[in-house]
Amino acid sequence: MKAYSNDLRERVIRANERGEAPSSIAKRLEVGFGWVYSILRRYRTTGSYEALPLNAGMKPKLSESDLEHLRQTVKEHPDATLEELKDLTGFSVSIATIWRALKKLNLSFKKNASRKSAKSS
Repeated sequence: MKAYSNDLRERVIRANERGEAPSSIAKRLEVGFGWVYSILRRYRTTGSYEALPLNAGMKPKLSESDLEHLRQTVKEHPDATLEELKDLTGFSVSIATIWRALKKLNLSFKKNASRKSAKSS
């Protein structure tokens, strides 16, 4: 969802400074009362009404050098399982993090078809 424009935010501030009630502003501009109230509160406390930066999610647990180490480990041990890759790299992350890193690197982690399964032994 896109943030409301700074022009709209400024109109909210100016209308409130002229004495218009937040509920009236919300109704007239067809926005939520809670949004109007939060813009006015932020303007009172910080002096700014601009949109806050969006949170881009969690920061990656593995750095670029970690990803390169993982790439090299996969090259050296192509049939390693996710658990084995985790142990070989020495990373203290979850198996899911290893999986996401491999996906980010566009590396396959499927096992070699020639490898024997435990059942066929």
